[in-house]
Amino acid sequence: MELLQKIKPQQIFAAGDFEDPHGTLSVDAVRERFAAGHFTPAAASGVNLGYTRSAWWVGFRLPAHPDGLAPQPRVLEIGCPTLDRIDYFAPGASVARVVGDHYPFADRALRHRHFAFDVPAGQADSGLVVLRVQSDGTLSVPVVVWSPGAWADHSRDTYAGFAIYFGALLALLFYNALLWTSIREPMYLYYVL
Repeated sequence: MELLQKIKPQQIFAAGDFEDPHGTLSVDAVRERFAAGHFTPAAASGVNLGYTRSAWWVGFRLPAHPDGLAPQPRVLEIGCPTLDRIDYFAPGASVARVVGDHYPFADRALRHRHFAFDVPAGQADSGLVVLRVQSDGTLSVPVVVWSPGAWADHSRDTYAGFAIYFGALLALLFYNALLWTSIREPMYLYYVL
């Protein structure tokens, strides 16, 4: 299995002064603030801003490739599927890729239960990744950077675990439904349901 890379907390920066209650900040203004060092480092647990209706800007640099290895493509995964809107600005990009749970699933760059984005090999070391996140619920932005092979392996293993779990639930449902057919007790049917 390929090496899994998690972004270290000092490489993720959530700017407290980047709260954008009116949605007026541009990505260029945000990049200037990050370049000037006007940010608040994220906690070791990642970016967790609680309940807020404001938009927040999160910026970070991707971990560098090990010396002597050619740049490789990566997959950036945001592990909170309940975020209403995420504007993903690749390094140097001024146009966002917009996804979220209020947008069609087909609009996602990678069709996955979490929000995931391809980062081509040329972009991986070329600058700051900027996210504008907004949600009516809790605003948590757990970011993980994967090699494509490791991400595919992890996703496959996770989905296999879900299949086993839901298969066991279906087996219990069918077993109890069969018991009801022999017992014919209405209360037991309510229990099965």
